[in-house]
Amino acid sequence: LFAWHAIEEMEHRDVAFDVMRQVGEVPESTRRFVLVLTTVLMFGFTLYRTNIMLKCDGFSPRERLLMN
Repeated sequence: LFAWHAIEEMEHRDVAFDVMRQVGEVPESTRRFVLVLTTVLMFGFTLYRTNIMLKCDGFSPRERLLMN
């Protein structure tokens, strides 16, 4: 289910990119900056939410830190 959802999100990204290219006048530097910013924020959000779920499942701070 997670893989399917990831594929769906990639399709949405592709459509949004195509629309941006056709109707928006977005400089390449802005597009790249937002891509990097979004990647960093999503990574941080994912780590944060994963940590909360593991905490709710009873994992200690040390156990959560040692997971890879």
